[in-house]
Amino acid sequence: MPADLTAIDAILKQVYRGNLVDLLNSDVPVFRSFQKSEKEKWEGKDFIITPLRVGRNEGFGFGRPRGPIAEAQNQVHIDMKVPLRYGWGRINVDAPTIKVAASNRGSYKRVIALEMDGLREDFTDDMNRIMWGDGRGILALVDAAGADSTLLRVDAPGGFTGDNNGARFLQRNMKVAIVDSTGANVLAVRRITEIGNAGTNDGQRVTLNSAVSALQAPDNSLIVRAPNMNITDVADTSYNREPMGMAGHIDDGTYVNNYHEVNRTTYEVARSAVIANVGALSVDVIQQGLDVASQLGKGRISEHWMHHSVRRSYLAIVTANRRYMVTGGASMHDAGFKGNALDEDPSFGGTPIKVDKDAPYGTWFGMDKRYFVNYENSPGEWVDEDGAVLSRIHGQDTFEAVWRWFGNFANEKPNASFRLDGINSNLVVIHVR
Repeated sequence: MPADLTAIDAILKQVYRGNLVDLLNSDVPVFRSFQKSEKEKWEGKDFIITPLRVGRNEGFGFGRPRGPIAEAQNQVHIDMKVPLRYGWGRINVDAPTIKVAASNRGSYKRVIALEMDGLREDFTDDMNRIMWGDGRGILALVDAAGADSTLLRVDAPGGFTGDNNGARFLQRNMKVAIVDSTGANVLAVRRITEIGNAGTNDGQRVTLNSAVSALQAPDNSLIVRAPNMNITDVADTSYNREPMGMAGHIDDGTYVNNYHEVNRTTYEVARSAVIANVGALSVDVIQQGLDVASQLGKGRISEHWMHHSVRRSYLAIVTANRRYMVTGGASMHDAGFKGNALDEDPSFGGTPIKVDKDAPYGTWFGMDKRYFVNYENSPGEWVDEDGAVLSRIHGQDTFEAVWRWFGNFANEKPNASFRLDGINSNLVVIHVR
């Protein structure tokens, strides 16, 4: 059966909209740990206001009969403002594909499936990275100033200190802006043409489409996404435009001191317990995190999150303390873990230990899910206010469709969760995308 543009629009709306929304839950694991908020409305179209309790009611106490009772007081709250963040994905369908659709709808489905599957992977992969960042959108830092060469050395993937796998979040054909270390000025815009071998000691090299000088790429300048090669303003990059990720939600001000307009230096409730420079992982230091979160925010940790390398450090502790028992017959010792620790989560004290490929290296997140909220303005939809998903490209015999997600995330009680930093682990460096 042939498919005209109206039928193609219907396929995109009916088949792929829900599919992409569902994939955020299936392909971005930590996304499922955030509760969707139904209780707040977006104010002024650009932020959510939610109360943060910062002071207790001290209007109580014991005394003598017929004596004065405590003066009445009330809870003290301030506004936490969660800013709206805007994300888009685009596909392009050329004239030959449209012609194929006009005569063979099945052929169209195969071609469009390739485009949609690619968009799915690209969008969910980038969203997965974002879920572990701190909202700044930093992909890496320049590790050594440019030397009028197309080769550039990078480190600190995601903006987190470390030389390992510096190009972890960079991809071939990605357009990037090099921004000065203050985040004020765009110094250069380039396209990445090649990713070097993953490095473990001296950062990692990438190849750019044209050379950069020391002024265009100074040491420790920021590498962020650019929408095209012509931008000159930082406001047009992804710097400080991405949703807030776990490194900001569970933090003491190390990465994000002004958390959704709440100063973590001023308000302790917004500060998570962070134990730095852990070194060798131990049961005691994990329990310290649990104990402090319990005392500070009455936290009940429901999930532990980390990179696979950190989980291996934990599994090594478990292995060292394992006892094998035989009830009779031949011994059948299994040195591994049930489901290879991939199909089934191991646990600490009964709380599941979960992994994510984009989680920062050397970091353990103890998460009290009760306070993690997904504030969605648009949960995933095609841009079709004019009635059509596909739009004609001016001056070209092609059509494009734009998919969007608007929203942000928040932790409404940061001091109920904890984080361990600087954990020693045996890192296997690979470039995964």
